[in-house]
Amino acid sequence: MKLLKDTKSFCPVCHDVIPARIYQRDDSVWMLKECEKHGESESLLERDVNFYNKTMNPRLVINKIDPTIMVPVTHRCNLKCKFCYVPNREREDLSIAQLKNVIFGLPPCQFGITGGEPTLREDLFEIIALLKSRSNTISIGLITNGIKLVDKEYVKKLRDAGVNLVTFSFNGFDDGVYEEINNKKLLKIKLKALNNLKSVGIPTQVSSTLIRGLNEKDIKKIMDYVLQEPHPFIAVRIRGAARVGSYDLIDPLCTSELLDIMAKAIGFSKESFLKDFKPDRCYHSPYQFTMKLFFLLKNGKRKLVHWNSGYYCKRDFFYMFEMGRIFFRVFIRGFLELLRDLGPSALKKSLRSYREARIRHGMSRRDSLLSLPNIRSINVSLWGWPDASNVDLNDIQGPAVYHMTHDGRILPFYEAAIRSEDL
Repeated sequence: MKLLKDTKSFCPVCHDVIPARIYQRDDSVWMLKECEKHGESESLLERDVNFYNKTMNPRLVINKIDPTIMVPVTHRCNLKCKFCYVPNREREDLSIAQLKNVIFGLPPCQFGITGGEPTLREDLFEIIALLKSRSNTISIGLITNGIKLVDKEYVKKLRDAGVNLVTFSFNGFDDGVYEEINNKKLLKIKLKALNNLKSVGIPTQVSSTLIRGLNEKDIKKIMDYVLQEPHPFIAVRIRGAARVGSYDLIDPLCTSELLDIMAKAIGFSKESFLKDFKPDRCYHSPYQFTMKLFFLLKNGKRKLVHWNSGYYCKRDFFYMFEMGRIFFRVFIRGFLELLRDLGPSALKKSLRSYREARIRHGMSRRDSLLSLPNIRSINVSLWGWPDASNVDLNDIQGPAVYHMTHDGRILPFYEAAIRSEDL
């Protein structure tokens, strides 16, 4: 047994903050702690010690992007998902006035409107208008199961109201998976809602929850679907179901396993990503592995030509260096291959679509280059959610993602999920 670090964690019973030790046993990583009231406990943290050592923070690297604050506007839902981390369905919705009291005291941030299912709020568009009325609101996202989004007019209203991003729950291409996870056949509904988002043009993050032995193989289909579709699919979030909220009798997937599943889905390996990983240049943790993938598309096939770890500070030397690498390794190569394979007329048409995309979607020059026919990029974030038995409270301070509780406190996202009774 080899000690890796001392830290702090929760008692898995009473959630008091207590000292904890993280150590290596064989090829895996474990957490050992003792609560004065509830005794000693030991839990698995990560199955791959090499992955943990590579992604463990030797020092706390704070995510320097603007914080995202999740705002639960209702506890009601139109589904009964087994993995939900908000089991309290009987709480009354916070009023517009109550939301305003908290929201207007917050610093510049991005907002994620969540629930329950936020589209059940009849006054959702008033809430969106409230968030937009703040002078320091950076962007507004909506986290949804997508059922209400089968109504295309509703999706248009979301776009016109100012929703900048939809995070869309999508767990596979098999209704059996949805029956097991969500207690309902949902595939046709999901695909229709995704088509509406695509036609209306709201940037969309596909969010997939994996359960061991159920839907790991669906990630290849999901990655193929997202990468073949044009804008608005900009990101994929893959998380393992966690022992939080209403779903605690599972064997969770560790972050290293999520990376292995995702890498194989695009024809790579976990080891190839870890080899190029630069731990001192970005925020990272054993619970979260984030990357931006760049592909060249040619003859119906795609080739991964570059990736980076994301979460660079825009004033950082490493950020500027990385932008230079992307420009020369991806964009210049993409232009040259387009010119060589399809000729000057195709390149001229591509440049015209580049300018049109910038105007239509308000894109930056860098992002609109990704609309070229032979270049495709996607953000991928892997979340191996911790629970009360194995959370490292030092490691969860780095992500700039927070969650508002029902009484108006702002907690780190992972801590809020674990303390789900407070949501």
